[in-house]
Amino acid sequence: MIKKGSFSGNPEKQGGVFLLTVLFILFAAVFPLYGGGTGEKSVIAEADRLIEEKQYTRALDLLTGFAAGNPDSFDEAQNRIQKIFGYREEYNKTAEELLVAIETTPDDANRILRLSNRLQELDPERIGETQNFIARVYEVALFRANRDRLETILAQGSEFIAQERFSDAMNVYTSGLDIYQTEFFEAGHGTIVEDQVRQHIGSIDSGLAAFNSLLPPLEQALAALENQRNQDISQQGYNALNGAYQQIVPGLDRLIGLRAQYAEAGENFQEQQERILQADPAAADRTFPAFALRLLEGPAGSSGEGMLGVIDTFWNRAAGRAAAALDEKAASAYAAVYTAALNQEYGGFNARLDTLASYISLPRNLIEQWGRYDPSTETLFDAQVPLSKAGDYAFYESELASIARYRALGALGLQIQSLPVNDTVAAWRAGGNAEALMTQERNLNLSIGRFQDESAGLGETLEEDMRSYAVYRQRFGEEKILSPFDNLKAALNILESQLAVWKNASLAREYTIANGVVETTVVQRETELQEGLALTRNEDSRRPSQAVTLLAALDSSIDAGLEAVAALIGRYSGENPESLRSPELGLLYNDAAAMRGRLESVRIQSRNSAAAARSLVTQAQNYSQEGERFFADARAALDQGNFERARDRLLRAGERFDSSLVIEDSPPVRQTRDVLIPQLDAEIARLENEAVIRDVNELIASARVDFNRGNFDIAEEKLIRAENRWNTTQTVENQEIRNWLNIIHGAVSSRSGRTIPPTAPLYAEMSQLLSEARKNYDEGLYYFGVNRRSDGLVRFNSAREKTQKVKLVYPLNETAGLLELRMDREQDPRAFEQGFSTRLQNAVAGTRQQSWQAFADLQNLFVINPNYPNRTAIIYEAEIAMGIRPPPPDPAIVAESNRLTAQARAVVNSNTTNEISLRQAQQAANRALELNPVNEEAARLASEIAVRIGGVGRLFDHATELKYNRAGELLQQNNFPEAYRLALEIADDPRYRNNSRLLDLLQRIRVNL
Repeated sequence: MIKKGSFSGNPEKQGGVFLLTVLFILFAAVFPLYGGGTGEKSVIAEADRLIEEKQYTRALDLLTGFAAGNPDSFDEAQNRIQKIFGYREEYNKTAEELLVAIETTPDDANRILRLSNRLQELDPERIGETQNFIARVYEVALFRANRDRLETILAQGSEFIAQERFSDAMNVYTSGLDIYQTEFFEAGHGTIVEDQVRQHIGSIDSGLAAFNSLLPPLEQALAALENQRNQDISQQGYNALNGAYQQIVPGLDRLIGLRAQYAEAGENFQEQQERILQADPAAADRTFPAFALRLLEGPAGSSGEGMLGVIDTFWNRAAGRAAAALDEKAASAYAAVYTAALNQEYGGFNARLDTLASYISLPRNLIEQWGRYDPSTETLFDAQVPLSKAGDYAFYESELASIARYRALGALGLQIQSLPVNDTVAAWRAGGNAEALMTQERNLNLSIGRFQDESAGLGETLEEDMRSYAVYRQRFGEEKILSPFDNLKAALNILESQLAVWKNASLAREYTIANGVVETTVVQRETELQEGLALTRNEDSRRPSQAVTLLAALDSSIDAGLEAVAALIGRYSGENPESLRSPELGLLYNDAAAMRGRLESVRIQSRNSAAAARSLVTQAQNYSQEGERFFADARAALDQGNFERARDRLLRAGERFDSSLVIEDSPPVRQTRDVLIPQLDAEIARLENEAVIRDVNELIASARVDFNRGNFDIAEEKLIRAENRWNTTQTVENQEIRNWLNIIHGAVSSRSGRTIPPTAPLYAEMSQLLSEARKNYDEGLYYFGVNRRSDGLVRFNSAREKTQKVKLVYPLNETAGLLELRMDREQDPRAFEQGFSTRLQNAVAGTRQQSWQAFADLQNLFVINPNYPNRTAIIYEAEIAMGIRPPPPDPAIVAESNRLTAQARAVVNSNTTNEISLRQAQQAANRALELNPVNEEAARLASEIAVRIGGVGRLFDHATELKYNRAGELLQQNNFPEAYRLALEIADDPRYRNNSRLLDLLQRIRVNL
């Protein structure tokens, strides 16, 4: 936009001195005298005409003379003179206002111009003296008004350009061509100059019409070109894109012509302005060419404004849109080629490259067309291209140059992909010939090497290309110029990496087979070693004797394996060291080298294991011999009836045989351990069980005799011995022993606390109290005998205090209880006798509640009164109630006991050996004894069944013994759940369900769970 004061020349400052004299000139009018005679009416009429025509000076001359010569018409003349003076006064005021405007608002060009025009209207005849001033003021005012209008046009045009309202911008710029146009043609510059200016004004007008008519179709063509972005990258897609591009080419060419047309007009206007300034330097910028040049080029020093700015901006927008669309498609076409190269999709690769060349041609053509528009160009690759697009043009040239290299890459890639790559390892593993397959891989490796040489040559060519185009990259500062070669190099690197991978893979396959051939031998030796080791380590079947034989044969076959490994390592040594550094081949080489160590390790382990196996054989034999000796001792002890020694020796024999079997699973040793030892264990249990039952029956019979004699302690001791003896071989409780123990415990309980044994902790204290109580009692009897009753009562009370202290500890104590009864009787014999029956009844009732205090009271009462009627019967009933004596048999209970006995007898008489049936019969006999403890037949039958069932063995078979030992170890380690699980597994075997050692182990585990 042109700023105020941007034009040259400043006329208001050049008339500064003249302004100071204006007022004097305005009022310096001289009025001549009237010097002629004329009729009054005609003079007045003439004066009126002159006033109407604004010839005020002539009118004043005429009226002044007329007034002096015609006094009668003085007023009429004076009125007209006053009217003229009024115009003159208005003129003076307007001139004064103009001067004020120039001094105070010099930028208000419209006001100054209006006032200047008014002065000319008021008195055009009388301003000759100020004409020059008025003309200068008018000129300044006109310039300022035109300048303001130009600035408005430039501002609006710039705004329209920014809004891309190109037609509006061009129209508004063109609308300013009338500024100073009339003044220019009235100035008389000559026909030639005026014709040239008219010609260019007409050129601008016609260009406006052409520009406005060009915009819509070009916009449509650009939109159509941009719509091609969704087309596939193909020859068909290129044809569509090229067709759309050709639709915008004429429009762009027309823009090129329009710009040249407008630029030519601008050059002419510049030439005319220079001529005007040469003729009149004071004219400055107050000319049509100066204003027209600004309308064409925009404000001085600006860019992108004016009519040329409209065309340039539209060109940049239109060509830029076209370039963006074409660049995008060219980039997509290149990306398709580059992606195919990266993915090694070489089929149809040349067709892709042809398509790429077609796509690249379009943006190149556009840049060349741009060079015809932009005057700032240079020659690049034999083409004129704008400096602003030189980098882009060089980039497309580099892409075109890379196409030939891509073709070479594609051809090489196709050859590589045709290489016969087979899975020789799978073929070998399927039974293929190893040597033939390794030869096949060797030939493949040679072919890969040739292709690697070709690839290296292509890489060198690329380096030369990059050095050539590096000049343009440095010149234009565009990094992308080398990107086609960088990308191609990346694709080539992928192919080279693929070749290296294939080469290494081929070598890896070749040596995998080579390694595999030798590996078979090594694995066979290792397998033989493991077989030998397994014969000494396998928990289920150890055979160290066989291991000795196998390992001896293995040692002699290892030498051949070591020779094969040495030959394989020699083949590796002949390979390229670089290949050996690859991960795959490096691992294979390491594996090959390791096979030597593996074979050496097999030899060492084989020899060590053979020595260990021989040692194990010796240990197993020693354990077996010890087992045979202990077994013979067990048999001898059994023959002598020494069951404990027989069991101990048999247990040790089992342990020795178990130790031998753990080392070597020998069938003869296992036969002895799992057959002969269990048989002898069962024989020991049977014979011991029969002896146990005989001993138990004898002890029970003896205990019954002692019970009947009242020797309860002796009877209880014998029954406990019988119970312990019974548990030696039996796991089911002996009901007869239990019945008699209950009876004896009751009898013993009846005496418990009645006396104080010398072993009691308070025996001395209690004995002292009882002794003093007897003394007090005796003293009381004495005082009662000598009629000193009060003294006697004192002694009795003292005795009671002592007996009560004793009864606090021993409430059933017989001595204390009898002393208290005797004192009661001595204190009031009559009341005692009367209350005796009540006391007796209460005691009897207490025994029915099984109160030992009541039973003690009952015994004490009968000591005091031994002659009480039915004493024996009362005691008998009380003993039954207290459980000391079995009750008399109930016929129904006796019958049920007899029925169960008969049921058990039937099972025994059937001679069955089924343990379940015998156990059921045993339960029936025990129940019969529980119902009727004096059922002699049930007791005999229970013993007979116990003999038939037999005793419980203590040994397991070898496998179960190991499990039992493991459970014991887990118990020691406090792993109770696992120990319990193993013990229950053993208990699931019916043979060992009642094994005394197992039952003991289960008991110990359950205590800790």
